[in-house]
Amino acid sequence: MLHLLKNRNFWVMLAGDVALIVFSYFFAYYLRFDGDIPARYFSNWMNTIVWILPLKLGCFYFFGLYRGMWRYSSIYDLINLIKACLASSTIIAVLLYVTVRFAGFPRSVFIIDFFLTLILVGGYRMGVRVFFSRTNGLLGPQHVSNKDTATKRLIIIGAGDAGEKLLREIMENRNLHYHVVGFVDDDPAKLNRTIHGIPVLGTLDDLEGIVEANGIDELIIAIPSASSGEMRRIVDVCEHTGLPYKIIPGIGELIEGRVSVSSVREVRYEDLLGRKPVELNIRQIGCYLTEKRVMVTGGAGSIGSELCRQIARFDPSELIIIDRNESGLYDIGIDLLARFPGIRIHSVVGPIQNRELMERVFSRYQPQVVFHAAAYKHVPMMEIQPWEAVFNNIVGTQAILDICARKGVDRCVLVSTDKAVRPTNVMGASKRVDELLIQAYWRKYRARFMAVRFGNVVGSAGSV
Repeated sequence: MLHLLKNRNFWVMLAGDVALIVFSYFFAYYLRFDGDIPARYFSNWMNTIVWILPLKLGCFYFFGLYRGMWRYSSIYDLINLIKACLASSTIIAVLLYVTVRFAGFPRSVFIIDFFLTLILVGGYRMGVRVFFSRTNGLLGPQHVSNKDTATKRLIIIGAGDAGEKLLREIMENRNLHYHVVGFVDDDPAKLNRTIHGIPVLGTLDDLEGIVEANGIDELIIAIPSASSGEMRRIVDVCEHTGLPYKIIPGIGELIEGRVSVSSVREVRYEDLLGRKPVELNIRQIGCYLTEKRVMVTGGAGSIGSELCRQIARFDPSELIIIDRNESGLYDIGIDLLARFPGIRIHSVVGPIQNRELMERVFSRYQPQVVFHAAAYKHVPMMEIQPWEAVFNNIVGTQAILDICARKGVDRCVLVSTDKAVRPTNVMGASKRVDELLIQAYWRKYRARFMAVRFGNVVGSAGSV
């Protein structure tokens, strides 16, 4: 409350509420008696306004009407205003009924007063919102001059919630040099309608004609819920226009579903993937990771580092990360400590082919589960330098498998590749040898040795 008393704007708004409450109550009497209020009723008005005014202001404060910023008044604030008006009118009616049984007080006055207070106080707040909206450019869709060559003429694909929020942010932010010409949406119910004064010009099939007719410079796809099939169709139509296009990411990528211009990005290949994410058996995975000492070789790489992040979710007792890339190793260590501050992380710099080093590491940390992700996987580079594929992928893997077998590791998981299926390149052939090695060790030691083939991993180095 004290911070409100120090706020100059609070006193301005309070003064406005006081004036409107007094006026509403007086005008209710005025309407009830057709402009000629009898003296005894006017006296009743004078006697009751002195406690009705603070009562209504108290209800306004209780329902949070002075906590919001009026320039951003919304439906939420209107609902709170309705609650405050209902509460105050109900209290007034109960008090008058209990004390004087409404003697000398026309009941219709309080009904009229309720609606007048709601309309005038609500209008006061909406007036402030309208003023700032006009100042910021939200009102008047044609506020952007066509002579401004730096301004891009824009079509928003999708006239739903995401499109509306995007349009509102563009209109309110004067630093954004966009002029939204219209929307495109396949919903026939939205055609020829407007959103904040901006029309829905047609369907996706009409996009090329709309672009040519309106001199459009850029397109933004605002359908975060679109399936991969729908997204491929939209991207295909956008490609035919020859214009640059961007996308609002899926709601899962946005904090609390907030759509922001800063979130708009280029269309990425994962937007077009036609496969749903695999649902993992979390309980089964947790059984052999939770409270276990887990080692990841190649943990600083794109695949290895993501393995570390996923493994850390299951609360291993220790996580040992091995890689020859000291910078990447440091980065993944800092990242994991920030995300999982309770986890014990051991970073080891060195090549997996160094058997002496690996022996010391295994003896010191005694891992129970090993994920072997260290490998060269860039196909063209391994074609040029095949000896490195043999040394790193085959010799290194054999060293790790040999130590795992002798140290009695519970599980050893080899991260392989789909290129090991009937390989046509050196990298794929080296990983196929790794798979044969792990099968051989499994047969010999009957340990839990296994291989998992990855396809093109989205976001990994050298992939796609």
